[in-house]
Amino acid sequence: MKHFYITILVVLLGLTTQGQDLILTGVYDGNLTGGTPKAIEIYVVNDIPDLSLYGIGSANNGGGTDGNEFSFEGMANAGDYIYVASEEDNFTAFFGFAPTFVNSVAGINGDDAVELYNGDNVIDTFGEIDVDGTGTAWEYADGWAYRTSDTGPDGEDFIIANWTFSGINENDDDIDSQANATNPWPLGSFTIDNSSSEPFISFEESLTQTTENAGEVTIDVSITESADATVEVVLVYTTDEASSFSVPTNIAFTAGGDTTVSLTVDITDNNQTNNDYLVAIELQNPTGATLSEDYTHTLYVLDNESHAPIAANVLDTQFSNNLEVNGAEIVTYDAGTERLFISNSDDTAVEIVDFSNPSNLTFLSTVVLNNFGAEVTSVSAYEGIVAVAVRAEDTSNGTVVFIDSDGNILSNVEVGSLPDMLTFTPDGTKVLVANEGEPNDDYDIDPEGTISIIDLTNGVENITQNDVTSLNFNDFDASQETLAASGVRIFGPGASVSQDLEPEYITITEDSTTAYVSLQENNAYAIVDIETSTITAIEPYGFKDHSLTENAFDASNRIDFIFMSSWNTLGMYQPDAIANYDVNGTNYIVMANEGDARDYDGFSEEERVEDINLDPTAYPNADIIQLEENLGRLNITTVTGDTDGDGDIDQIYSYGARSFSILDTNTGEIVYDSGDVLERIIKEDPVYGVIFNATDDENVLKNRSDDKGPEPEAVTVAQINDDWYAFIGLERIGGIAIFNITDPTSPIFETYVNNRDTTLDVENPEGDLAPEGIIYISPEDNATENGYIVVANEVSATVSVYVINNDVLSTESFSLANTPTIAYPNPVQSGNIYFSKVTDVTIVDLLGRVISQESQVSKTSLDQLKDGIYILQFSDGSTQKIIKN
Repeated sequence: MKHFYITILVVLLGLTTQGQDLILTGVYDGNLTGGTPKAIEIYVVNDIPDLSLYGIGSANNGGGTDGNEFSFEGMANAGDYIYVASEEDNFTAFFGFAPTFVNSVAGINGDDAVELYNGDNVIDTFGEIDVDGTGTAWEYADGWAYRTSDTGPDGEDFIIANWTFSGINENDDDIDSQANATNPWPLGSFTIDNSSSEPFISFEESLTQTTENAGEVTIDVSITESADATVEVVLVYTTDEASSFSVPTNIAFTAGGDTTVSLTVDITDNNQTNNDYLVAIELQNPTGATLSEDYTHTLYVLDNESHAPIAANVLDTQFSNNLEVNGAEIVTYDAGTERLFISNSDDTAVEIVDFSNPSNLTFLSTVVLNNFGAEVTSVSAYEGIVAVAVRAEDTSNGTVVFIDSDGNILSNVEVGSLPDMLTFTPDGTKVLVANEGEPNDDYDIDPEGTISIIDLTNGVENITQNDVTSLNFNDFDASQETLAASGVRIFGPGASVSQDLEPEYITITEDSTTAYVSLQENNAYAIVDIETSTITAIEPYGFKDHSLTENAFDASNRIDFIFMSSWNTLGMYQPDAIANYDVNGTNYIVMANEGDARDYDGFSEEERVEDINLDPTAYPNADIIQLEENLGRLNITTVTGDTDGDGDIDQIYSYGARSFSILDTNTGEIVYDSGDVLERIIKEDPVYGVIFNATDDENVLKNRSDDKGPEPEAVTVAQINDDWYAFIGLERIGGIAIFNITDPTSPIFETYVNNRDTTLDVENPEGDLAPEGIIYISPEDNATENGYIVVANEVSATVSVYVINNDVLSTESFSLANTPTIAYPNPVQSGNIYFSKVTDVTIVDLLGRVISQESQVSKTSLDQLKDGIYILQFSDGSTQKIIKN
């Protein structure tokens, strides 16, 4: 892979003329009709196969830079001149040839400045950007300016000594043709004297990929011609705090010797679980030669001990079948009638599907609800009654429609703006609705977010508007500064707290007394006392520290290998779906940390790291971090992170956490986060690793790495005998990640299941794409003896069914029934643990990380282990949990 990003460093370090490919050499302000011809001349120093990397911008009347306004196209050869004119006819008539490009960016007057760009970086400048040139030494009104040969480019700094000027009004001598102008523009006269130039030294490649156990890696450095020359090799940045490598300090070339030499980087395999890391090196201080543009190289070192947890696979979950359902997004189930009810957002309808034979789903009927609004957004069933949320065409209030299991409409009531999710209380006496209240695209209408409570105690058929209680956030409007200080994001332009908060998803405690309402964009949740119909608190979720080893992530779609590294960034959890469960009297929320940005025509907070100004103190190596291969492509927010208010970003905040988390509702603390586990599971999956971080409608490796990775979106929890499980739907790559969450602080990876074609570079792949809604159906609630996971997949418009073959047995019973291997004593304090037969054994911790492996043994020592809980995995496929204390 050839070098394609080093222009950033070129500008910062001010290379010589020979270090750049283009130079601004002339500007012309004519005086024919319309003030033409107006033109900009650019000299091509080196061959350029792709001119689209370059462009120009004009800074008019001292108003400051407008950035890169016009990008070139095609190719150019060394020695060529490029002419950009404001129009073609008068330019061609006067100069006798057509301009290379025609664009209004060249419509400059004699007091305007010009910038030459490589990407977003200024590589040469004429004029002072923030100064109106009228009356300055560089004014060229109705005249021209031309660069002195063998000077430039000058980067962002205009060097007036490198230019000659015609003088003001010199083109006025012959206003009809300018053919007799006193000082004609010396176009095409700029030259570079290369006769005494030194050879150039450069890296042959811009990056190298290797593994930690490679021992060493060689990186080639070349000189354009054989000569006596030396150059220093300097480490400029690394994400490896352990310094597990050593780099030579210099390289030497000799006259008559090879023009390519290799520097060797020694790499230490530390035999520990670490993140992937990068090493950025530069060539500096050459003698007998000059540096070319390609003087920086990045080495990416992949850790060979970091692995995904091994699936326990106790439940034996398998894909069963699927059914095409137009507009499928949310699915709910009525056990009494064994029917699925599926939201059809495309047709403003609810589809009713027979689930009496889970392996052969059949349609029963379609309930069209377009008389009540523009889109069905959510459905929820309880004992033969189905509640349906329908949003309006605009930001007006929505409607909840109640139907019976046959699809007959029973009643309807008005709720808040844009109802996005609804659910029954576990006792069936109420329905709660999250009314998101999103703004319109122009962001000039921003409704208040609300929560509706619909009382059903008088019977669904008898519901009136009097049975609806609307909870708003007006009582919190005066607390905006306090909420913001705590981490709640209130940032919509001109919005009050009530307008800015956007209820997304609701989970209700088993006793039907308390609701937790996710406020996704705000990175917060509200607590609702259902009995008193009161919002009692708004709490922040907090932020995930991606500088920690366990919170690594793959950040770029510009390199073709997976690079799981830690970075100085914080992730906003921003869960979409949430669920709750109780362990020993403590309630916990399980969060699917999708992330979501506000990105409207009238307002957007979204930007890429490469396009922002990073604080030089907080990010002293911004030039490396902002490369597209590193964090440059990562989408982040611009409204959170400028901690000192000086206009640059002091802390990078990205969307979502690429994980699921468990939050203790008593303390508000996150007691567990899956860290980098979800991405590692996909990376090492034998089937789906080939489309790691692919999006939901195209099989392209890593094309969501710069966004939110796998995007955990859907979640449900279920108690299967004595254990609690979380089922996490991954919106982009698809599929369900399952974890045993019986111990909220130490979940165990159960398995990952998916049903998606993995053929690379395929658009609209076959299978189930983009899980949006997920439910668990227990064995006692269907006609079989198995449990099922049912998933509504938005992009593929399918409903998929996964069968859980072993949820009729407890985890303990399943282990005993399927393996004669027993480990004892258990618990154990020290010494050996013994096995009931000779076996292969793998010891993993509760994150699934491999601690040790042994073959054909009857015992093993645990002395090397810290106190805690571990899982033994035997060669016959069985597992056993052990305790060392």
